[in-house]
Amino acid sequence: MPVTYELRDYQHHWIKDIWNSWENGNRRVLAQLPTAAGKTVCFAHISHKFFDQGKQVLVIAHRIELISQAAEKLSEIIGEPVGIIKAGVLANPERRIQVASVQTLSRREVLELPMNIGLLILDEAHHATALSYRRLIEHYENAQILGVTATPQRIDGQGFVDLFDDLVIGIDT
Repeated sequence: MPVTYELRDYQHHWIKDIWNSWENGNRRVLAQLPTAAGKTVCFAHISHKFFDQGKQVLVIAHRIELISQAAEKLSEIIGEPVGIIKAGVLANPERRIQVASVQTLSRREVLELPMNIGLLILDEAHHATALSYRRLIEHYENAQILGVTATPQRIDGQGFVDLFDDLVIGIDT
């Protein structure tokens, strides 16, 4: 089913810049867009190219509210049910897009994780320096990585140079 949300010009541009970065050989892209600028809508649109290749998309979030919000929004945009991977929720591994709790995935055995992942999206990617995120990036070594955040910086000063190959900056506020 086609995506029902019409993209704004700045969102088209941001998506194009992300694809250009991947096409230039950067597998792990950190992409910045301000709060409420439509990051979820954009990565829903990006996901369709992976679906067309028969690949799944895995979205990682770090808080229960973000997992529920992302799953609900993605389901609405994509027009099909979204799988949720977190403690206490029945898994639906056949669904093309999965939203997972980083805490749940970090506790599960690697063999239990979805394996046909073409795109790994790290929501709120400024948290990606944690070991749990690093393990996932290493595990999905054949997937494109997209880290999305409104704030591509950390208070502790720890950088992202070892995690991401490129930074795509969207429209400013």
